[in-house]
Amino acid sequence: MASPAEWELVERLAPLTGAEPVPEAKRAAFRTSHDKFADAGLTAVRSQTVAADRVHELPVSIEAVAGDVRRSADGEFFIVQAEVRQVLVREDLVVPGTDHVDLTRWQPLLYNFRHYFGQARDLGKTFRAEY
Repeated sequence: MASPAEWELVERLAPLTGAEPVPEAKRAAFRTSHDKFADAGLTAVRSQTVAADRVHELPVSIEAVAGDVRRSADGEFFIVQAEVRQVLVREDLVVPGTDHVDLTRWQPLLYNFRHYFGQARDLGKTFRAEY
């Protein structure tokens, strides 16, 4: 999972596809990549619980396996329900003495209508928040 600081890394991956040939409708914007990590200038790191590699440059990684997989109603994409096996968070982003991500130090990159955003200011917390 990227933070706002890594949006450009994510964008370097965006035009890459494993499809060969690239579907005609996507050919103007996408290109085939047999090694997305290398082509985007990223470092592959072996995951601990799943076969897929993770991205070294990103501060948070979620290792998961696909559970329920089905096509969308229009058949344009797949909906995947994943089972999380492990979450890896860079140590400096964890609240000391806990297993909680320090949201004052790390926030997720948000993608909304083809634009990247960071989170807005903190508005408050739920009564169930532990810190």
